[in-house]
Amino acid sequence: MLQASKISLSNFLFFFFTYTLSTIFFIPGSILTLLAGALYGIFWGTLFVSISSLAGASASMVLGRYFFRNRVKKLISKSKSLKALDELVSQNAFWTVLLIRLSPSYPFNLLNYAFGMTKISFWTHLWASALGMLPGTFLYVYLGKAIGIKLLSTQNQHRSQSLFWMGLCITMGISIFLSLKAKNKVKEKLHDKS
Repeated sequence: MLQASKISLSNFLFFFFTYTLSTIFFIPGSILTLLAGALYGIFWGTLFVSISSLAGASASMVLGRYFFRNRVKKLISKSKSLKALDELVSQNAFWTVLLIRLSPSYPFNLLNYAFGMTKISFWTHLWASALGMLPGTFLYVYLGKAIGIKLLSTQNQHRSQSLFWMGLCITMGISIFLSLKAKNKVKEKLHDKS
């Protein structure tokens, strides 16, 4: 694992552009998020992924709104859930985006473009996405760190590993709980619109 003293601007910029471009081009970021945890640790990994995924989500939203509008509309027209998105966003943009971002059952990269079709403001999208993506980001970075520790572990670290894995289980439990609550809330809103 890289130590904080080894983390440089060039490391961050390489990671930032790789992650941002992967988001724009529909490449799932889960592997990069796990890698960030293994390489940079929990704090720096979460920070790097949060900034990068938010940049990718925001860039995709802007691209969907201004450059690929017709293509995105065509994709959205095939999905009842994505059609209802605009109406949900018009009722409460911040909470709709926050709840959808908390639930991993929605296609993250497609949603970035779909939000560009709604009337949501850039800043509302940015802040709701930042908060909604944070628990999942933290979980994947934590898991990446755990995988990194497991690969590099020795017998002397058994106690600290136990605490780390217990923390991972608690984090996963909280993330799953939040995801299920968010998914149910979104389903409830979609059902109300039917």
